[in-house]
Amino acid sequence: MLRVVSHINDDCLERDWLKEIFACMNVASEWEFDKECEDIPQPGILVTDFESSERAVEVSGGKPLNTVVFQISDEFHRVPALNKDVAVLCKNYAPTNFDLYRNMIPFPLGPNSMIPEPSEIKNVLDREIDISFVGQWHNPGGMSSSFVNRKSMFENAMKLVKDFKADVRMTDTFCSNDVQPKQYAEILDNSKFVLCPWGGSPETFRIWEALRAGCIPIVQRQPIRPWFIENWPCPELKDWKFLPDLVRGHSDETLLRLQVECFMWWKQICDPKSIAAYIVDHIATKHLFDANLFWEDYN
Repeated sequence: MLRVVSHINDDCLERDWLKEIFACMNVASEWEFDKECEDIPQPGILVTDFESSERAVEVSGGKPLNTVVFQISDEFHRVPALNKDVAVLCKNYAPTNFDLYRNMIPFPLGPNSMIPEPSEIKNVLDREIDISFVGQWHNPGGMSSSFVNRKSMFENAMKLVKDFKADVRMTDTFCSNDVQPKQYAEILDNSKFVLCPWGGSPETFRIWEALRAGCIPIVQRQPIRPWFIENWPCPELKDWKFLPDLVRGHSDETLLRLQVECFMWWKQICDPKSIAAYIVDHIATKHLFDANLFWEDYN
């Protein structure tokens, strides 16, 4: 069984998502935390962020590493120097030129670990909230355009309140005390459409939380399009001014169809089991790492 060593704290927001992916592979269920960033398992899995990956480069001295690295939490979409030394780099927040790197495998950001998973998926027509959004006006450490984007989203969502039930809550902080994780999950469970603007990055936790809850995410156009985004069924908008027409243009029949398509995309492409299968298949196809170390019966 492959060891999993983490160079970042166990309270990272992607923790549960990664552990669900790893649970679908033949890897250790417990992470070994290495605060000094000196333990690089070979063969094995290393969980790191951009900053600690730079320390790993110093430790390795540029030598080839028989290691699968999961680099997370980098909203700036950077390519770490460690990429050239390791067998595989699995990375959320994929860079724009991800397809130029033979050993790089983008994977979805996934849901925030703080948000409870739904116990059941309600029929979209039985949901009371037509449009929802809970989030801050602006991420101070993220994209400078996020405030303008969210202001436009809010203004256009307000054009729908006469004809639709909207629950749009703008907060001052990412983890606002005004809406607790359980309450937010309940809003998702009862929402038809969930608005998904850019935040610190174009890809946000909200997209995957909405898909998992059986909602229809309305996504601000994604400029980076890895395999799990390309050809997905989620409605995308280049400009929030098109939001009122998009929402008004759906009948009950098209809402039901779109809910099924979005949820099936989650279940068949983007849930942890599907992500694990894609990663291992990609590794095996390109002969990057021994796939039998993940699944003994892989062949």
